[in-house]
Amino acid sequence: MKWSQQRSHIVTPLKEVQLELRPPLRSKHDITEIRELRSKFEMLLAEYVENVPMLALSRCPICSEEFELTIDTAGLDSPWWWDSCPQLFVQPRACIHFQVFLGAIDFHGREPNEANIWAVLPGPGAPFVIERLLMMEGMQAVVNAVPIGANDTAYLIVYFSSEPVNQIDLHQEWRRQTWVLRDESGEAITEDMKNDLWDFELGPWLDSGKLVWIEAGDASLSLRKGRPSPYENLPGTRMKQILGSYGLKLGAPPDGSRPQLFGSF
Repeated sequence: MKWSQQRSHIVTPLKEVQLELRPPLRSKHDITEIRELRSKFEMLLAEYVENVPMLALSRCPICSEEFELTIDTAGLDSPWWWDSCPQLFVQPRACIHFQVFLGAIDFHGREPNEANIWAVLPGPGAPFVIERLLMMEGMQAVVNAVPIGANDTAYLIVYFSSEPVNQIDLHQEWRRQTWVLRDESGEAITEDMKNDLWDFELGPWLDSGKLVWIEAGDASLSLRKGRPSPYENLPGTRMKQILGSYGLKLGAPPDGSRPQLFGSF
């Protein structure tokens, strides 16, 4: 079965169960029914997480190995895009140089309303870099365009480093509010919220070679350097986009203030 068909068989009933577990529909169920709904929710979510495809979407500029990411490009109405998911997805298949991936989505003027249960944090509407990360010795970033659904364009920005990086100095992944440090068994050790400024002025980073790019739709993932680049001066919003039951809202972007440490577990 193709992913698009399999996805509909999972995501549609998953949404229905979610609605039954939320007010006002929750009140019509007794304790036994709620437990059954929760069990069904967990089963469907596990099936979804297990089957989301892994796609080759970037390439390391240091060793040239492909970067593969588990991602749902069919649309934003699924668990991969939730700002908080009860189950962990498969980690990216990447070389030792990989550090973190960030992203942005341009909705090209449409008003998305598909995130009717869980919030989605798609980032701004144009590609950006984090200066603090790129100023680290040996750090480079690669930007690529990825189609989402029928009309949206995602910009995936993947960071790689030739030098060791302390994991606590990195950044939360795209679509996440917080960054979590985990031990070798996957258990959370500490949680943090990075608040680095988004730098949309890509020219200097392209000139320096710190930022390289992949042509949209290039299946070979060939790395390109310098300017002109199709990722400069794009029109998408520079604000923080927040997608929920209310539709799309815009919020203030990160202001660069000191990270807020939430503490240890």
